[in-house]
Parts: sequence; C-alpha cells; structure tokens
Amino acid sequence: MSHSTPVQPSRRDPLGPLDALTTAALSLFAVALLAFVTFSTVAVVRGVDSPVTLMGLGQSEACVEAEVGRADLPAGDGGRPVVDIDRGEAEVFAETASVCLNDPNGAEVAAAAVPTVGTTALAVGALVLVRRVIRRARRHGAFTLPVAAAVRHLAWLLLVQALVWPFVSAAARGTVLDGATGGDWHASLLSPGLNWLLVIVAVGVLTVGRVLRLSVALQDEVDHLV
Repeated sequence: MSHSTPVQPSRRDPLGPLDALTTAALSLFAVALLAFVTFSTVAVVRGVDSPVTLMGLGQSEACVEAEVGRADLPAGDGGRPVVDIDRGEAEVFAETASVCLNDPNGAEVAAAAVPTVGTTALAVGALVLVRRVIRRARRHGAFTLPVAAAVRHLAWLLLVQALVWPFVSAAARGTVLDGATGGDWHASLLSPGLNWLLVIVAVGVLTVGRVLRLSVALQDEVDHLV
C-alpha cells in the first residue's frame, strides 16, 4: 500500500524579488548621487566647472523639455530634416523640443531643475514606501493593519505624483519658457501631461490597501467568534 507524500509549501520568500528590485534601484540612485556630490566638490575646490551633471543640476544653462504645437511652443514646420532623411520619401515631426536659457537667473535655474529633481524625488519616495511595506509584511504579517496603512500611504503618494505633480512641473517648465519665448508661464498648465496609467495604478493600490484593512477587521471578528 503506497502512501502519498504531503506537498510541502514553498519556502521561497514571496517578497524577495520586489525587495531585490527596490534595493538595487535605491543603491544605483545613491551611487549616482554620491558620484555627483564628489565630482562637484572637487570641481568647486579646483575652481572649474563640474564634468558631471545630475537631473539638470551642474549645468550652466537652464533647459526644459517643451511640447511643440501645443500650449508650450507654437507649431513650426514639423522639425528640421536630419541626415539621410529624404524629404520626398519621409517627413520629420518633432513632438518635443529642448529649450535652454544661455544666461539664466537664479529663479530660472531652480525652475529648470524642478521637473527632473521632483520627479526623481517622488520616485525615490515611492521606492522607500515600497520597502516599508515589505518590512512591515515580514515583521507583522501580510494581512495586518500596519501593512494596510503602509500600502495606503504608498497609494496617496502615487496619486499626488499622478494628479498634482504634473501641474507643479508644468508651472516650473513655463517659468523657463517664459524667459525664452516671452510667453505666459500659465500656458504650460494647459498641457501638464497627466499620466492616466499612473492614476489607475494609484487607485488600484489604494483599493488594495482598503481591502487589506477590511480583511484584517473581518479576521478579527472571526477570531473573536471562535
């Protein structure tokens, strides 16, 4: 008579891949930031321009990306032809253009850095909150109130990044464009570039956090009845 061997549950850490990805991303950012600070410090000591730039910092110009043909910049001829492009066989259209101020003031330099610095800061903040979810899940268990709270905090940060930050970034971008074209910085607010996929993801993460909180409450009720 044969006896079946019970199937043992997998002991692999289900949070391991996510933990490894977030750790690698944060480590790469820390190395890049350390390199930028190191080279910038050496350049200041030597009295020369830094050979390394990070997120627009360290540049003598104030540059931003603008959309052509919308509120940022007026539509041109569709962009200049590039090498090996036959204008009779193909056409070139530029959707974005890099606008740089050669002699920016302090406000324009700060405004030019806002889009990239702020976006990177929000991304790093999201990674940090993801790691907090992982730590709480390992410490308290996946279906616990601390994990549910951490997931909701992550969701609110994603919502701010998706719905609020594009307008802040557009205002900063418009400040630089105002100095370059003499236009109105408010015009950039008409095309903030909302990421609707990120909005859906943020709402989904918020929903997961609420489901976790409800599941914890239901589990507590069951435990009290047993």
